[in-house]
Amino acid sequence: MSLLRTALLAPIVFAFQTVDLATASAQSRQSLLPPSDSIGEPFSHVGSLRELSSGRLLVADFKESRLRLTDFDAGRVQDVGRVGSGPDEYPAVRPLFARGDDSTLMIDRTARRWLLLHRDSILGLVSTADRAFAATKGNVLFANARGEYLSTVGRPLGSPVRPGAGELWRDTLDLALYSFLRTERIDTVSTLLSAPRRTSAGEVASDGRPRSIRFDFPVLRVGEQVLLTRDGWIAIARLDPYRIDWRRPDGRWVAGAVIELVHVPIDRREREFVRARAERAGGRSGEPRDDALWPSALPPFENSPMLEAPDGTVLVARLPSARAPERRYDHVDRAGRRLRQFVMAENRRIVGFGRDAVYTVRVDDDGLEWLFKHPWKR
Repeated sequence: MSLLRTALLAPIVFAFQTVDLATASAQSRQSLLPPSDSIGEPFSHVGSLRELSSGRLLVADFKESRLRLTDFDAGRVQDVGRVGSGPDEYPAVRPLFARGDDSTLMIDRTARRWLLLHRDSILGLVSTADRAFAATKGNVLFANARGEYLSTVGRPLGSPVRPGAGELWRDTLDLALYSFLRTERIDTVSTLLSAPRRTSAGEVASDGRPRSIRFDFPVLRVGEQVLLTRDGWIAIARLDPYRIDWRRPDGRWVAGAVIELVHVPIDRREREFVRARAERAGGRSGEPRDDALWPSALPPFENSPMLEAPDGTVLVARLPSARAPERRYDHVDRAGRRLRQFVMAENRRIVGFGRDAVYTVRVDDDGLEWLFKHPWKR
């Protein structure tokens, strides 16, 4: 068992490595190859996709809770099942994970339900008696065709919450790898820093201990990110310093090189930029409140999963800013080195990969998303 640990609780302080903008602009910045195909029917929000051996895609549209089969050759999109509790139905649309033989798991981590599909057919919910489901209790971040599952387990706060403390803290999460390659094996492989939160006591008992705890979450809250690859490597995007560490299938670790950052203070200009992005994405209800908590500087990456490229390298989505509003993705190899940075227009983003393709969406002025296929060439 390999175990890498960080401090249980630590104040939110970032010692970001900084470079000036001239140096940053001189780094290897590239664009994706032009799209080779597109679909003429929009989506509401492409949250996850899985390319089948036929070249067709299963696309999870999170906003509309629709699972859709997308055929670029035929230029057609059709629904696969629907939300419900009957045959050919599913409780909710969630992330998709490739299994062997064109099978797919759609994992609802919150409700602890897994849906199994074969090609574009729904086979049904995975039984809670299934040994992988029972071992993980349905709480899975990633799964692959090797019979491996990645999960996190939270820890209790290291000290009691006192009224009026009001400080931002990060919890640590144990990262557990469940393997069913030959025999069942569970390893705690590392720890992750969670997104920050502020805790304060509500009602206090006579002994001074809180009976209830209130949690406040800051804007731009970001935790360390993780990804389980098809061949069993684990990538972890670390926050301080920003780097990508790798765990090999044999349990050995590869420490990533520190990735330099441009320091972006969160000033009035940046706060207005975040508010405008939130309004475009979800209307005024998604905007930060007037009394919202803000970090002092822009975190290094988005609070979203990394993406695995066909060659096993990863793309890490950087947070846009008023100073750099375009979409940027750091392309990092398995030695933890940044190879290049892909740059896209603000209204475009990368949503997944196939065998030799990268898929993107373009968001139009009405908030609809249009899906494109690009050749992938490292």
